[in-house]
Amino acid sequence: LHAAMASTESRLFDVAQYTALGAWAALAVAPRTTVARAVTAATLVGCSGVYAFLIARGMTTEPMPEASLATLGGVRELLQGSGPATHAACWVHYLAFDLGMGLFEAELAGRLELPQAALWLSLPLTLMLGPIGLLTFCALAAGHAAGQGR
Repeated sequence: LHAAMASTESRLFDVAQYTALGAWAALAVAPRTTVARAVTAATLVGCSGVYAFLIARGMTTEPMPEASLATLGGVRELLQGSGPATHAACWVHYLAFDLGMGLFEAELAGRLELPQAALWLSLPLTLMLGPIGLLTFCALAAGHAAGQGR
């Protein structure tokens, strides 16, 4: 039974991972199109559902260590003491939030009339380094706005 549960978590991890990569590809190629935004939004909803399932599974099938999220040691203890559902949920959480930030960047870039080249710089950074990509986008948007006299 435990092996079957682990394979479910692995399959859900793979589905979320590859679906998110597809959405990132759509944003990279055509960030301002309705199709790319719809694919990305649908992927966010799907990842949220996978996340909810994995959290529920982890809470009902895995031992939950008594650890505090208020300290780095407590977070490390929580992750080390949890199982595959919790580990997969943590990764899907990152996937969803980084993808949400990518969608935010694409949407705001369109409204600000930011050149697409700016997204070609910020989106890969957001995919790989989350907040650094968002910070890069914000700097590029601020520079563009200053150049436009806004």
